[in-house]
Amino acid sequence: MKSRILLVFIFLLGLYSCHDITVGYLETDDALYSPDSMVVRRELDPIQDYMMLQSGADWASVKISGVIGTSPMQYEITNVTATDGGDVDLFMEQIRIIGGGRFYFPSKDIKAPNGKYKLSIRITNPGYSSELKDIFTVIIK
Repeated sequence: MKSRILLVFIFLLGLYSCHDITVGYLETDDALYSPDSMVVRRELDPIQDYMMLQSGADWASVKISGVIGTSPMQYEITNVTATDGGDVDLFMEQIRIIGGGRFYFPSKDIKAPNGKYKLSIRITNPGYSSELKDIFTVIIK
């Protein structure tokens, strides 16, 4: 009798463990940018911005740190708030985010007005997603 109860218990335990488990993981509790802001100057300084003047490169942030999880990870901008005279629509036309969570903004033909722009992003990978609100600031001067 005990062996039958044990077999029924093992069978039920086996059925319980047969549900779909999402493979992988995503941890963003310690996610941050260091520094957490980027100053975009309309007029490039010949000393501070020498390399940008020579190469014609865009403004670029550091990549996000403290994010661990299963690859591939995708980054997208989910929300932007503007203060100090900013215009979100014009800003969104030019900002982009790529691998590693790096932000790129053009160094020429800046359409957005001067202001502070706070960005929220979503990081996704197979089976998981995490939104990080107001994690980065772009200041256009």
